[in-house]
Amino acid sequence: MVKALAMTLAAGLLWACPSEVHSPSGTADAVVDVGAQYTGGTPDGAATDATVDTPPDAVGIADAVPDHVADTGAPDGTGTDAVPDVALPDAVADAVEDTAVADAVATPDAVPDASPDLPSTGFDPEGTNGRFHCVGYAGLYMRSSDLGATWDVIEDQGSGGDDPTLYRNIHWLNGLYFKVGNAGRGFWVSSDAETWTDYSSQGVENQWVGGVAFGNGTWMAAGGCGITFSSTNGTDWNFTYNAPGQDGCEHARTIAYGNGVFLTLGNNGGDPYSATTVDGVTFSNYQVTAGSWHTVEFAFGKFWVALSDGTAVMTSPDGATWTAEASLPTYDYNQVSYNAGRLILPTGDGVMLVSQDGTTFDEVTAPGINRVVYGGGVWLGQNWNGLQRSDDNGANWTNVNPTDHGIQRCIYAP
Repeated sequence: MVKALAMTLAAGLLWACPSEVHSPSGTADAVVDVGAQYTGGTPDGAATDATVDTPPDAVGIADAVPDHVADTGAPDGTGTDAVPDVALPDAVADAVEDTAVADAVATPDAVPDASPDLPSTGFDPEGTNGRFHCVGYAGLYMRSSDLGATWDVIEDQGSGGDDPTLYRNIHWLNGLYFKVGNAGRGFWVSSDAETWTDYSSQGVENQWVGGVAFGNGTWMAAGGCGITFSSTNGTDWNFTYNAPGQDGCEHARTIAYGNGVFLTLGNNGGDPYSATTVDGVTFSNYQVTAGSWHTVEFAFGKFWVALSDGTAVMTSPDGATWTAEASLPTYDYNQVSYNAGRLILPTGDGVMLVSQDGTTFDEVTAPGINRVVYGGGVWLGQNWNGLQRSDDNGANWTNVNPTDHGIQRCIYAP
């Protein structure tokens, strides 16, 4: 009997769920394993628990097996057990009870999350509890907590164009916020968008930063004269100058991650180029012959970018070989964007194309908009000095920019 029980418990250890169940994308499920988080007895490591562990009342599932001790005979203390009680190792007993609770309350996601910006906080870009964050000229940083209807201006230098005060981009990637821009704006990182740390003193005081991407446990940024820098913890950064090509001032204006590589796009003087890297140290450099390119995004298994002359949208699985998306209608395409599982292709023709699978596109009315972000049922579109908002899927748009500064980039995040 003892042997059979021990074998059963050992087998249970093999299929025991971890203390937090993750979707394939790494996003934590809303329901976690409560058995590993709550103990009602003595701390783990004691020979026996005085009280059987019970998960929170909201779950209401008592442990099927108490911690540490498995009863194989009559109740303890009677001295009549045919077979003595068997003390189990903590790891085995905990795994059995944790698994029983986890199986009852948690089911792993069946469909991978499509959004690369969704970190382990469980933030839902379809929900209405997020905030829009925007940056732009004159050191502008502003936020909206009511889906873009009203705005709080957090930073504003008062005036300025493409000068040291320009913020070029803002990101929310794997739980960290980034504000990046020209040399006077620096490279700012925050975990809550309230308290920010400037890491430009680690090596980018005299260069601008174009963007940041996250992949394979690493944040990587790129900017002027090919500067690239990376970090695995968000605080210690490895800086490199002239990384793409190593032979001149090749500006890395945009960066994205997908299919195991970081891809930067930019220009070497008047000649456009692309460069890829796996580790941020060794780069493969490619010359692009079809004119300069707008912001690159990774979505639905490939990189997407619109040519700056608007004539085509190009895609690539690896950043080396590019193909024009011939199935798309002929429009004057602007900057590609991707968030909340939506690939968004704004145009200069009063519409934007929106896809949630990379194959089928819907047309949404979007007049005079260069770049678009979606969140909580609201579209927020940017142009030189306007910030257009629509909460009825493009039927009506309203300018909600509280300043006269040009907007460079907006995101929807916590």
